[in-house]
This record gives sequence, structure tokens and C-alpha cells, in this order.
Amino acid sequence: MTVKEFRDLLYELSDDDKVEVCNVNAPITKALGIADVTIIKQGVKKENRNSKLMIMFDTRNEEKEW
Repeated sequence: MTVKEFRDLLYELSDDDKVEVCNVNAPITKALGIADVTIIKQGVKKENRNSKLMIMFDTRNEEKEW
């Protein structure tokens, strides 16, 4: 997914809506809250730089029963 595609999806949400992460093979009810977000940038020159947005969840702090 590109940043533009992600941004377009986010514009459909209100400021107080939740964002959760779900494994593509898991049911929606097993979605987890986001634990951390990191931006990874590669490259020295701005015009040659590649960036990735990493969204992470933590199953160790899961409160729901599996």
C-alpha cells in the first residue's frame, strides 16, 4: 500500500476512531491495537530516499481471549 492510498483511507475516519492491525488470515474480531509506529528512511539524498511506515502490534499484552 502506498502512503497516498493509506492517507485516502484515513481521511474517511474521524479523529476519535480507533486504528487496529489484523493479520490478513485472522478474523476481524482478533484485531489488535497499534503498539508502536516507526518510519524507516533509506538513502542520503532526499531525491533518492525510500521510506517505509512500520506499524507494529504486541500479542504479549493482548487482553482478549483467544
